[in-house]
Amino acid sequence: MIHSTATSAGTGPVYASKQEHAQAWESLARDIARQPPPSEASAAPTPRQSAGQLTIIGSGIEAMGFSVGDEALLKAADKVFYCVADPATTVWLKHLRPDAFDLYVLYDDNKVRYHTYMQMSEAMLHPVRQGEHVVAVFYGHPGIFVLSTHRAIAIARREGYRAVMRAGICALDCLCADLGIDPCHPGLQTHEATDMLVRDRVPDPSLHVVLWQVGLIGEMGFRREGYINENFSILVQYLQQHYGDDYPITHYIASRYPGVAPVIEHFPLSALHDPQIQVRFTGISTFYIAPKVSRPSNREMAIRLGLLKDHEILKTPTNPQREVDRYGPRELAAIRQFGNFQVPQDYHWQESTAASHFILALKDDIGLRERFAGDPAGTVDSDVFPGLSGREKRLLATGDPGAMQIAAKGVFAKDSNNKAFLLQMLRSKRLAGEVRKACLACDTHSGSQHLEEVARFQGWQFDAASLAQDIVLLNRHDSLPWTGVYHSPAAQRLIVIVGDMGKPEQCLLYVDGQPVRQARYEKGILKWAAASGNLHNGFLRSDLGPGRRRRLIGSIWAEHDELPAEHALIANALQPGGLMPVHLVGEHRNPLGDTLQIAVHEQQVRCQLNGQPLAGQLSISGWSLCVGQTRFDLQALGAPLQLGQRFQRLASFGDEYWGRYVLSNQLSDSPAVLLDWSAEGLSVNGQPVKESRFSEQRLSWNGGPALAASGTLELLWDPITLDAVLFGSLGIPANGKLNCIGARQAPRALPALNPWADQGLSAQAWAWLYGLCAAASTDAAGLMLWQKWQKYAFSTAVMNRQLHAVLR
Repeated sequence: MIHSTATSAGTGPVYASKQEHAQAWESLARDIARQPPPSEASAAPTPRQSAGQLTIIGSGIEAMGFSVGDEALLKAADKVFYCVADPATTVWLKHLRPDAFDLYVLYDDNKVRYHTYMQMSEAMLHPVRQGEHVVAVFYGHPGIFVLSTHRAIAIARREGYRAVMRAGICALDCLCADLGIDPCHPGLQTHEATDMLVRDRVPDPSLHVVLWQVGLIGEMGFRREGYINENFSILVQYLQQHYGDDYPITHYIASRYPGVAPVIEHFPLSALHDPQIQVRFTGISTFYIAPKVSRPSNREMAIRLGLLKDHEILKTPTNPQREVDRYGPRELAAIRQFGNFQVPQDYHWQESTAASHFILALKDDIGLRERFAGDPAGTVDSDVFPGLSGREKRLLATGDPGAMQIAAKGVFAKDSNNKAFLLQMLRSKRLAGEVRKACLACDTHSGSQHLEEVARFQGWQFDAASLAQDIVLLNRHDSLPWTGVYHSPAAQRLIVIVGDMGKPEQCLLYVDGQPVRQARYEKGILKWAAASGNLHNGFLRSDLGPGRRRRLIGSIWAEHDELPAEHALIANALQPGGLMPVHLVGEHRNPLGDTLQIAVHEQQVRCQLNGQPLAGQLSISGWSLCVGQTRFDLQALGAPLQLGQRFQRLASFGDEYWGRYVLSNQLSDSPAVLLDWSAEGLSVNGQPVKESRFSEQRLSWNGGPALAASGTLELLWDPITLDAVLFGSLGIPANGKLNCIGARQAPRALPALNPWADQGLSAQAWAWLYGLCAAASTDAAGLMLWQKWQKYAFSTAVMNRQLHAVLR
């Protein structure tokens, strides 16, 4: 039982805290786990136990859609459980019963939904078996599209307890009302969409047909971040086989909030292949298909019965009823999981928000509801409904159900430093490395406690309680964490994204080596249009796939092509790798006087020992450079001093970097800077520089022209172009120091070795990758793509995997 000390705003009743709710749930889970495993031959209940009752009610589709008398039931119950989809109803329930248990905690991204349903049933049954009266509230009608309620009722009755399910308003009720259809004329056929496909069920074109769960075709798990629905076009193709390519269907979502219209959208089936339309369909979307043909009555039967009646012949399964009251291995495995159950960190705890109370007021106050329908912005004004924050007002005033849901949830109720901290970590490999180290030191018992202790010591500013949610938001609304190289062997596509372009929705995008104009990343979708001067249209959804590894799912199609029949493109992020042989260019010497020279020649990295060429492919293994079967231990790779044959890098005069460079700084309107470096010295924009210095891969100067009066540049080797690139800062009297990058101007050709062939990068894709980098380095400052790719591959892995694992 939750004994809350928290109170709601004003004079409202007690409202439990998130911690109290989690403690109560985990206590209940342990109590269930301690009981003997249930069986299908349970003993008859004792007199005390026989007092146990189970009543399951529905909350309806619209907020607070309870039946008369439900409130009294909830007040009188010993235990209350709920699984509702609407924040306002959640808030009302928790004010009425602060000790109520939210069954939604049993969902988890890493748990199959069947286990969740088994645990829901067992959680409701446990107090019934203790002799208590349990009332459970489920969204809509508690017996439609719900397994756990039917299972709990069946088992309770079998064990001798009183069990009742009270009907509620379901989505089908709302659909019939909103679309004006009568299920009995000519008849109604409903299917769960995935089941229809798997079992090859035939929709009857002579009937009203309703398809459920069209937004998660083939999905058996649960995702708090929403479903990609990559199999959707398979459903569309199936329907086209039975109705024709362009038969109209209706997309329907019942209204959840007073004064807000339902979603009613009409599309021809052919339009549903468009990924920009597909993204409109969610886990609560329903399709309605109107009757296409009239089925003639069976004259013989009509004569026998004296009337005409619609008729269909269906193959009857051997057992058409689903056995929902069994305790088999799968069911018992789900129940055993209670032994180590913990409420997931990404479970959303519903606070008592002002926006939720506004929605509740819409339910109770007819005048307020009518005013909101005609003037949403005026209705949320402080003079009409005080207490709403500015953000809540903006979201509620849209009248959009999604925006109202966000406002009621209170996800953005407070500001935090989380976004700034996450962006800082993504841009800094050093900080990402420190965060990774702290995360790996967290054990399963301490959770995020150790991370928070390290954060306080290091001075990191973030709110751990909301950091997991902010990671989701950053991935959804900013292109920066998707910087990388993506490859789809099946579709033969190479996609390169470079984020951090000043605005979250902006990025540099290359497809098959060609730049894409006016690409935008918004709400987890990267899209562009052929009309903007591109070779094709694109619609790609970002996703964290298996292992929370980055990938893109969607479609790319030419301007005049038919829309692709399905999400044919799945492009996985390639890993850039660490140090490569090109990073070791220069001379290395061991204590015996042997000299190892590594250089780039004819677009290959080659090696000589004491002036003699060494044959064999170059690779790095630990602290050794391998040339064929021969190994050389290098100080540059971390080889310890005590190795007698260790080669140490010799100081360079910089001659391997000599040449002409084009530099650009962070000011978009600033002209490029030309840097010429040779044995004769350094000149900037044709003006010789008297004072310059090169040491430890760093070039610096003073006394240059106005556009680069001074400079400090780090020189690096690019594993893609096998040429020199640089980054650093330029001193400009009018602007101070400005960051810059640069690339050497030189004839180029495709390197013979594809460094990412082992990851499946095809020869064609390797040529595209090299080509876009080479083009950017010709008469321009280059991209420094590999360096950005490597940095963000590492830091996003820390954010999406290590940090997420600690916070969840």
